[in-house]
Amino acid sequence: MNRFLLKTVVLALIIGILCACSDDDAPLPLGEYDNGVVIINEGNFLEGDASISFYGRSATDAELNVFEGINGISLGDVAQSGYVYDTLLFVVVNNSNRVEVLHRYSMESLYTIEAALPRHITVANGKGYLTEWVSFSDAGRLSIVDLATGDLDGSVSVGFGAEDVEVVGNKAYVSNSFESTISVIDLTRNEVTETIGLGSPGPTQMEVDANGDLWVACKGGFDANFNPTNDGAIFTYDLSANTLEGIIAFEVNIPGKLAFNATKDEIYFYVDNTVFTRNVNSSSVSIEPFIDGEEFTSLYGIGVDPVTGEIYLADSKNFIEDGIVYKYNTSGALVSSFAVGRGPNGFVFN
Repeated sequence: MNRFLLKTVVLALIIGILCACSDDDAPLPLGEYDNGVVIINEGNFLEGDASISFYGRSATDAELNVFEGINGISLGDVAQSGYVYDTLLFVVVNNSNRVEVLHRYSMESLYTIEAALPRHITVANGKGYLTEWVSFSDAGRLSIVDLATGDLDGSVSVGFGAEDVEVVGNKAYVSNSFESTISVIDLTRNEVTETIGLGSPGPTQMEVDANGDLWVACKGGFDANFNPTNDGAIFTYDLSANTLEGIIAFEVNIPGKLAFNATKDEIYFYVDNTVFTRNVNSSSVSIEPFIDGEEFTSLYGIGVDPVTGEIYLADSKNFIEDGIVYKYNTSGALVSSFAVGRGPNGFVFN
């Protein structure tokens, strides 16, 4: 081969490689359920109709009953929450007393974690941390999960109604939803070292923002006649100073659900059927409606897509019929809506 021909071949190969690596080429999907949104559908209590729906980001409709279709069995009774770590999807099925662990991109069941009224799970330091109510008369607990086997490898007793869990460094924070407290656990010793008192009952969802502060949504309480006490609130807690920094107080009970954008500097939450947003650095004492959806029957879940920034809202339709999910852009304009399973309550983004 002469030098001219050799240079031509080499140049062609280089151009081919550069073209193949161009930014215009999307990466290959990791599986059938990559590049989309997993919707956790709670189902009706005692009816065993919990389900998973999947909505591709470029799709028009959602695929229903994904877990049942792939694995040939029912998901169970009351799918409480979902969480992803690496290639794993954890679906916490509260009333079935288990956590289903799936392959994130194929939805194939890998193993099951047995638990007592589990609520939420997170992964840190190579371990799973799972909250369990245990019962309605016993204190809740935070259990440590061996991710390789799904076995529980110890637990720590916390307050009543152990709900959400956030792990920061060597500490775990557990919201106790039957109380007005957060249990702080030293994970090097696996023991509660502090209990944070809050000014509103029913702490549920928690998130850590871009500043390292912990946001806690408290649903509010009920009086002796089971009437709402209308004292829902959202607190911010400075983890470095161990002090409450701020509070957004409401004159109603609230759902207790939060969502952050990808950079953790914008928080979204809803009260009744109105969605609010707030920058975590805002010092304003007032909040303004972001989405006021007259089309909603009963909002039951919220999520923000970390890829697109779009806001997803779940309407449970009061569990009378299958739910609807509404998708909004970052300006609060409706983009689309689609049907899902019964009682949609949360989102996981692939």
